[in-house]
Amino acid sequence: MSPYRRFPFPTELGLLILTYAGRPTFTQTGSHATASNIYSSAMALCRVSRAVRRAVLPQVLHTVVLFEKRNVKAFVRALRMQRAYAKRGSDLHFDYADCIRRIWIGEISAGPRFISFFTLLCRSASDISLLAPVLLAAESLSIDYAGVFLLEGCLSHVWESRNMNTNHIPWSTKTLTLRGHSKESHFRKENAATSAFIASIPYVICLFPPETTIVWTRRSGGDLEEDALLSFDKLPAWVEHTRMPHWKSLQTITFAWPHLVDSVTAWLVNRRDAHVELLKYVLPVHGWGIKEVEKGKDDGA
Repeated sequence: MSPYRRFPFPTELGLLILTYAGRPTFTQTGSHATASNIYSSAMALCRVSRAVRRAVLPQVLHTVVLFEKRNVKAFVRALRMQRAYAKRGSDLHFDYADCIRRIWIGEISAGPRFISFFTLLCRSASDISLLAPVLLAAESLSIDYAGVFLLEGCLSHVWESRNMNTNHIPWSTKTLTLRGHSKESHFRKENAATSAFIASIPYVICLFPPETTIVWTRRSGGDLEEDALLSFDKLPAWVEHTRMPHWKSLQTITFAWPHLVDSVTAWLVNRRDAHVELLKYVLPVHGWGIKEVEKGKDDGA
């Protein structure tokens, strides 16, 4: 008597289906768009068996979204668990850095409790040694200005522990997305690791904070789409002050650009509700300053 099979297909096909089912979706919006909701299906599959966990985890880790402080804390705890698994030789050990391609650290509070948590984290050499290779393994990294010092802590760790006999840079970051405002540039260019990191980045994306507003006006008898004026409260500090010599490998800068064509005399819209397009500037071979980029924008370039 042949055994009863609940899944009448090859194991390889079953794992392929589970891999597809475990792929997180990032199309959720609104208050329900939390890290828990995005990864809930995948995490449930990881509890089915070790084989399923091995198949699904690469999908979970391909794009890591850490919306807020508690998500970052949970991620660090997961890295600690993996370190413990590795020491015990457990089958549950999994190398996160091999799978991560994109990391998004979302909007974060700059309050005292937030600062104290990350200051404590950055002082912990053990936690930084866990976080640094994972964070810097991502080809695309998005971070809020309030978390730049966390990035710099990771950069300093890998820079100090790098192999001095090779010219290989100890990070894989190619695209850096910066979000938020600051009174001054948070990048400490006097730091050797930070300077080397900035000099190696070919692609930068700048996302303006949601509280920035845009104003659309129309001249009497004019066409709104042609005559609309765009006004930002304030550009981020790195856009206003940074010069291209610091970004030696920079090839393109991309800005999130609101786009509205409503036929109204005047319109005030919060950027959170606006349709956003990406405006890309391709830098000339000889390089230029950010001020020149802004001038080109004002001239209609």
